[in-house]
Amino acid sequence: MRERSYYTQQRREVAALIDPVQGKTVLDVGCGEGGLGRALKEQGSGPVVGIEIEPRAAAEAARHYDRVYTTDADIFDPPFAPGSFDHIVCADVLEHLKDPWGMLSRFRGLLKTDGTLVASIPNIGNVETLGGLLGGRFDYADWGIMDRTHLRFFTRRSIEAMFQGAGFVLWEIRPRLDPNADRILALWQQHGMGRRIRDLVILLGGTAQEPTEEALREMLVIQYLVIAARGDQS
Repeated sequence: MRERSYYTQQRREVAALIDPVQGKTVLDVGCGEGGLGRALKEQGSGPVVGIEIEPRAAAEAARHYDRVYTTDADIFDPPFAPGSFDHIVCADVLEHLKDPWGMLSRFRGLLKTDGTLVASIPNIGNVETLGGLLGGRFDYADWGIMDRTHLRFFTRRSIEAMFQGAGFVLWEIRPRLDPNADRILALWQQHGMGRRIRDLVILLGGTAQEPTEEALREMLVIQYLVIAARGDQS
């Protein structure tokens, strides 16, 4: 088992994506010890159901949630009727799954037609990862983008493709930037970073196009927050 702090986070930035929450039913996939669900209940949510693979974390979450299933979301066959939940939460869980595409497809029908799935997903296109690759490194860590338990890696485009392929409509993809992003961007512009990246891409066989400021900003995204809805909603 990891350090307990890994499972105790409340993830208020994810909870903020759920609106309205009052009286709403929530399925929290990868719920840890249930910090997020407790925060939702403090805000007046309805029943909260969790799924968590780690037994000790699941046991703690069960003290606060209406029901917790101790199982692997990759293989879990949801015993819920279609349209059981107003919201499904996948807070930093999709990157840990063998088949997040299949999991999203299986769980989509559990949402009510006007429900939402919210998720947080690390950005592998972050400048620290890119810099490491250029230096010949792809080193895993205990936390963060290169968490050693991550099985899948995503950029903004691959996130969009995953949700759309699973039958969702993306309402919003909200970037969480490095806290020093504006200062870093100003420094990059001062030193002609866009031109330098263009030259490097050309040397590597790519197209001669200088990245826009938006593209440079994407390199400073640590994590994407996603709000998606069923593609068949009326």
